[in-house]
Amino acid sequence: MSATSIDIPQGAEFGMYSPAPPAGDFGYVVDDTAVLYGKGFYPFHRTAWNDALATYVPAGPAPVRLAPDTEFRAWNTEYVMLWPSQRDAAHAQATFHVCLRPQGMGAIIARATAEIDVRNGRVERVTVNCDEAREGAEAKAQKILAYVLACRADRRRGGKAPVTAAQLEDSRQIVRAEPQASA
Repeated sequence: MSATSIDIPQGAEFGMYSPAPPAGDFGYVVDDTAVLYGKGFYPFHRTAWNDALATYVPAGPAPVRLAPDTEFRAWNTEYVMLWPSQRDAAHAQATFHVCLRPQGMGAIIARATAEIDVRNGRVERVTVNCDEAREGAEAKAQKILAYVLACRADRRRGGKAPVTAAQLEDSRQIVRAEPQASA
């Protein structure tokens, strides 16, 4: 192997501009627009304008993009795509990447999918194209499940919509903009 070649595990790939996962413990947040909670096991629904009610209402279960909740940025391969199952209303699927290690201006990543049983609160299957990424893929799938279940609980408590990444960043900006008390 030459000094310039990259050792990429079987099934993994180089992801240009792929950021490293957030340091420490993190969760997920919806990084999408026009999402409300709706009925059913899968909590995320798109909105549609209702002329009779003069407001936006849930229009049905819909895919959403999730991002780490640590900062508002372009996450590239750290995004998760989550959508309701077409076969079973109690299931969802997620596609995501697992970062194996930083590499130059990107990272060595592996693609993964997860089948999530929302009704029973469990990850049924994780498929990953690289054996070295299995543990990371299973951990990420559990985080995704935890977020979906937390949103369902928020909906049961009367929440109307998930907090979005943009809203989370706005609240951080408000805190940062607070004037500092002078001594």
